Amino acid sequence: MEYPISFLKRFLSYSFYYTDIIDSTNSYFKREFSHFETDSVLIAKKQTSGRGRYDRKWEDEDDLLFSLLKKDDNRYEILLPLSLMRALRRQGIKAFIKWPNDIYVDSKKLAGILIEDIFQNQKRMCQIIGVGINMTDKDQINGIGIHHFKEMDKMVMLEELLTELNLLLSLPFKEVMENYCKNNLIYHRWISFCGNNYFVESFTEEGYLLVSDKNHQNRIIKTDEINIKESLIKS
Repeated sequence: MEYPISFLKRFLSYSFYYTDIIDSTNSYFKREFSHFETDSVLIAKKQTSGRGRYDRKWEDEDDLLFSLLKKDDNRYEILLPLSLMRALRRQGIKAFIKWPNDIYVDSKKLAGILIEDIFQNQKRMCQIIGVGINMTDKDQINGIGIHHFKEMDKMVMLEELLTELNLLLSLPFKEVMENYCKNNLIYHRWISFCGNNYFVESFTEEGYLLVSDKNHQNRIIKTDEINIKESLIKS
């Protein structure tokens, strides 16, 4: 099925495109990435097959739903959540990152991020960063929305996010990582993994967990190896 995509405008280095309805903005970019330049942003009013981690669905047309296409090698696993958190804080919303791909406010989920890599002949062609941001509360899934705190236009929120992303891209990555760590809800927390308890020491540049056991032996845990919500040890 073909979906009508219309060009909206340019903002900073980004080209905005819009559709009323689509299966998934990530899926569309995965099919059509060769026809779009880097920094293309596809916004949808409604997704019929929108998804997050573990193929959880995200379809609410009241929310801000978009995908960002990037054809470079920057670490968006780190940069995008931090950009969104900073943009929300500029609006007075005290947001935090919950590894690996969520933004939380007051112990409730406000946004989710799904990053997918496209490879051809073992070469990464692009990264597709899908973002879903609650604009209204989602009581059935313990989700909170931006409008819980203030009325805000979707495009204003998106432009704030991309402005923060550009600012972070101009900073030394070490500084970005330090900011990411200290604003992550599981940083310096204990987790249970494969029958053992581990202390979250830090995060790798790839967005993985760097943990240590009681004997101070380090290991790396990848995002697809653990459900962090079920693994956190209550303090």
